[in-house]
Amino acid sequence: MAKVKVNWTINGMTCSGCAQSAASIAQGSPGLDEVVIRYASQTFKGTIDQDVFNLQLLVDKLAQAGYTLKPEKETIEDRFTRERKALKSQRTELLFTPLFALPLLYLGMTHKTAFPYLLIQGVLALILSGYFGRNIHRKAFSLIKIGRFNMDTLISLGSIAAYSYSVYNVILGQHEIYFESAGLIIAFILIGKYFEQRGKLQNAKAVESLFDLQPKQATRMVDGSAYTVDVADLEIDEIVLVKPGERIPVDGIVVEGVSIVNESSFTG
Repeated sequence: MAKVKVNWTINGMTCSGCAQSAASIAQGSPGLDEVVIRYASQTFKGTIDQDVFNLQLLVDKLAQAGYTLKPEKETIEDRFTRERKALKSQRTELLFTPLFALPLLYLGMTHKTAFPYLLIQGVLALILSGYFGRNIHRKAFSLIKIGRFNMDTLISLGSIAAYSYSVYNVILGQHEIYFESAGLIIAFILIGKYFEQRGKLQNAKAVESLFDLQPKQATRMVDGSAYTVDVADLEIDEIVLVKPGERIPVDGIVVEGVSIVNESSFTG
């Protein structure tokens, strides 16, 4: 059996719970072991048996849950480009969100119960939840179909439940209306997601220059033999050989040998 380690890119995750859901989906695939999915880096790592593993089947299973698996390692430059485009799209939508959220907040907080006001609230909440929250609902229902749940599931169900209950009470002539909750929860989540994404991108830019200092490859020791591999392919508890004059590629503990390290870049 030919087993190889893979380091791929997986997109579509919106929280750490998504990484756990995607990992549980992948772990049921024949010929796939040691699955590790990280939300922060959007990476998919594992060991595959090339004689058994079916890549397309795994791609389809993850796609049903709203995740996109790319059987290639995304470069730092490509990742930054993708995240900048996503942030720009989020910013554009966020600029229009207050146009619907603020009137809805005003009408909801002033308790205007005349039917025309309730109709306006219903329309505003429907736009916020149905259009601006479409990606949240899409991800939530994709996960529900396969019996999985994450943060988007709670948000989606909360918004839909509040809206449906409000419509029901309007029909019955009751005054317990929660249109503002149905719409504003989506608006607040979108604002939070935008600032989270912007913060991640700004932090990534701050450390981007550090990646240029890090060696791109390292020497992995396996049973006394040395193999040159990409630094990103190294795993915890593996042994790395650092030759005199080389830069240390990763954090670790010296298990054998004695040397002197130039630490002036850290200590000044």
